[in-house]
Amino acid sequence: MPHTSAAHTPPAEPPPATAQPAVFTAPRHQVSITTVTLNDQGRVLLVRDPWQAPEWTLPTAALEAGESVRQAAVRCVRERAALPVEPDRITGAYKALAPAHLNLTWIAAPATDRPARHGALWVPTHEALELLRADDADHAPTGRPPLAQRLLDAHAPFGTHMRLHRPRPPAAHTAHGVPAPGAHRPPAR
Repeated sequence: MPHTSAAHTPPAEPPPATAQPAVFTAPRHQVSITTVTLNDQGRVLLVRDPWQAPEWTLPTAALEAGESVRQAAVRCVRERAALPVEPDRITGAYKALAPAHLNLTWIAAPATDRPARHGALWVPTHEALELLRADDADHAPTGRPPLAQRLLDAHAPFGTHMRLHRPRPPAAHTAHGVPAPGAHRPPAR
């Protein structure tokens, strides 16, 4: 049997590269923060929705990278109404089926008595509910529009509400959720 030494052994082949290049994957959920701001008179702060003007809405913003949910609650009111607030607690977590979206709603009080900027409005809760009913893109299982439901949940004396919103109806539906002629009708539940 021939003698082989380590000096005459051919070099070993390097192992095959198994590392895959880094691939960006989008987050599984989009997270937004809504802040229900109530003043000493029990009025609710509403702001104009820049994407759906002239509709009134509750201040809402997307959660930014590295930002706490409390910081986002303060930021969304500061950006939309130029008003500093003191968030108290989370009053609800709302999940939409499609797209994967999670909203956390806070209740807050204004940190100052100065008025909010133009484009913001303080209204009694019952008027705010009427103004928010225009938000009929999807509904909570309660049958109420999501923003109206979030406002009602924020007024509840205790607890954090967890609700699931139905997905937006397809474009083939009319404004009232009734299928347009010839549109596919989803099965009844």
